[in-house]
Amino acid sequence: MVDFKVFFHLYMFTSVLNLDAFGQFQDRGSQYRPIIFVQDGGQKAIAEKSKLHLAETEKYTKPIVTEIRQATVFWPAENYHQQFYKKQPKRYKKIQQVRKQFLFYQRIKNKWRKKDRKK
Repeated sequence: MVDFKVFFHLYMFTSVLNLDAFGQFQDRGSQYRPIIFVQDGGQKAIAEKSKLHLAETEKYTKPIVTEIRQATVFWPAENYHQQFYKKQPKRYKKIQQVRKQFLFYQRIKNKWRKKDRKK
């Protein structure tokens, strides 16, 4: 089993667009917004501390909108959503490509912004 702190760090810093309250990349709607579900106070503290740390790094110019909520009943997604990367390899590859391009753009934009501040 993966430690919550390790999992959370990977989730928060590498795989989710934390700035968009209305979805992730091409997936739009409230069901795609970034939310972290925690099971106890320890997980909540890790999530809040990590979110605050990410905001303090000034990596992004927009606020981090990821919600932190208490976990409740979990409902698995419909079967056609399961193992999407296997069922739709071309679409999945394109999504990954777009995501990488966007994250690269964000890194470049942040570097330019930091250079402008130093001037």
